[in-house]
Amino acid sequence: MAGTLYRRINGPNSRIILNFHFKEPSSNERNSITDNYSDKIIGKRFRAMHNIIKKLFEKGYSRIGDFIKKMFSNRKSMSYEEVVEQLKSKNISPRNGEYYYYKEFPLEELFDGFFKFAQTFLEDPNISVEIRPARMYFTTNTNLNALAWNCKGYNLIEIFKGTIFILHQEYVEKEPLFEDLFLKPFKDAALLKESGASVFLFKFSSLYIIYHETGHLIQRSKTAFFDEEQLSGDLTAAQIKERHIREHDADWFAAQQIMFHLLDFSKEEGGNRNALILSNVISLSLAGIYMYFILQSTKNPVFYLADKSHPHPNVRVCYIIFYMFECLGGNLEGLNHQEILSNAILIAEKLLITDDRNIVQEYSLNLNEQLDQIEQYINKIRADTEEYPAAAINKLVPK
Repeated sequence: MAGTLYRRINGPNSRIILNFHFKEPSSNERNSITDNYSDKIIGKRFRAMHNIIKKLFEKGYSRIGDFIKKMFSNRKSMSYEEVVEQLKSKNISPRNGEYYYYKEFPLEELFDGFFKFAQTFLEDPNISVEIRPARMYFTTNTNLNALAWNCKGYNLIEIFKGTIFILHQEYVEKEPLFEDLFLKPFKDAALLKESGASVFLFKFSSLYIIYHETGHLIQRSKTAFFDEEQLSGDLTAAQIKERHIREHDADWFAAQQIMFHLLDFSKEEGGNRNALILSNVISLSLAGIYMYFILQSTKNPVFYLADKSHPHPNVRVCYIIFYMFECLGGNLEGLNHQEILSNAILIAEKLLITDDRNIVQEYSLNLNEQLDQIEQYINKIRADTEEYPAAAINKLVPK
């Protein structure tokens, strides 16, 4: 699995065969998600998010740059054992738990694929802000989390082993659900280049984590930071403001990098891009990221703005899809923001619903009432980011 999970997307097997037609789910199909789930409520939720994104485009926030000239390097990266032994020789210990050696343990191939992609990317000299030497490792912590930090001249990304196990449980083990009438077109799109829709979800959620943490390393490049990623307990208003700036900025970096992968994924033989494939894989990848936000927030849907260490999942998913579409410039022919976003949330809903709880509905049910607050808060974070010199966007794409 590792050999194909993290291979270059635009390789020799990148031929697209369009063998399905997208079918918009009917009201009955959508209502089947849960008994009291009406199409009227769905429409309100998705129109609310769509209106936020539309207003962001109208106001404009074009900050795209050629900050990574190549997505991959042909060089062989360090092995996992080499990375850990090097860090140990420098007396660098993980922040949470001990170093985790995944060889000959469950999910070895997923761990190995994640590491090889991440380490190769971190060692790539084509990132225009120097973050080397940069190393990625796993720890024995069983929670869902990751962090970026610096120690003794090294830029480090720490991934809790629980992240891989939990994403495997929530994504890869749910492949049978993609036989659902609504989900099958997204599975068909993923199967064009991957072994399954659940593998696609795992892959793009992994890409999000790697790129998001790399964004934090770029923020730390030539910038002195206290280890605020490790803060616990109640945060001050100033700490919350800075954390939200940094999380928003790292999400910007991750969203744009992921979109480059999706654009490659949707190319047919000959280089033409298929808008239907692109729409479906954007929805699928966005669903995986939204699910990650919900899982990381311990499934607590209580809405907030200037609170906690990370922006609320509803805030994050709104600006992430905006930054993904920003990569397309004005070339949006055949793409419908509202449909892509609504499909993404419905995918997440289908995959996370249980017999006793519809967690995605809990997060998004009151979105219409949150509309004005979310819009105002996103614009506030963006304005604050513009004035934050350490932001990756300000280092990679100078104003």
